[in-house]
Amino acid sequence: MVSAARLVPEDLFALEPQASQRMTLGLDTQSMGQEEAELLCSQDEAWAIRSEGRLIAAIGISETFPGAQGVAWAILADGVGKAHLAMTRFAQSRIRGSRLVRIEAIVRGPDAESVLDHFPGLDNGQLLEACLTMATPECVWARLVGLKPAHVLRKFGASGETHILFERIR
Repeated sequence: MVSAARLVPEDLFALEPQASQRMTLGLDTQSMGQEEAELLCSQDEAWAIRSEGRLIAAIGISETFPGAQGVAWAILADGVGKAHLAMTRFAQSRIRGSRLVRIEAIVRGPDAESVLDHFPGLDNGQLLEACLTMATPECVWARLVGLKPAHVLRKFGASGETHILFERIR
């Protein structure tokens, strides 16, 4: 059984993220401090997801402009397994039901530079479509929760990797 409850800082410190999520935007996600954890948990949309009592994810929407715009985020543990569908549907319902006009997420994408090495004349829309043919798990999940791909962010973040901006506009 999958359940959702308000996220508390202790959940964030107890959650062991998947290897692919230990770095986000080139930064170590496991170095979160108490103040940052409290800020995430203070948002209207901040949830701890459990499967059969085991903490499997923390998900939420952080409002960047209160009442207008927010950033969707998720930290998933290893071994989500059969709870994945219920967790995804829960996240989708929170995004769909949000009163915010704009929700965005920036997720790790495939290497746009290698795509451009092979096809140097691509415009931004073509590059986005090409990258989506090699979608990362993060890109797939962003679509599953109701976000739409908007733009490739080349050499983005502290490590200068490809990311893709996803959004939901009400």
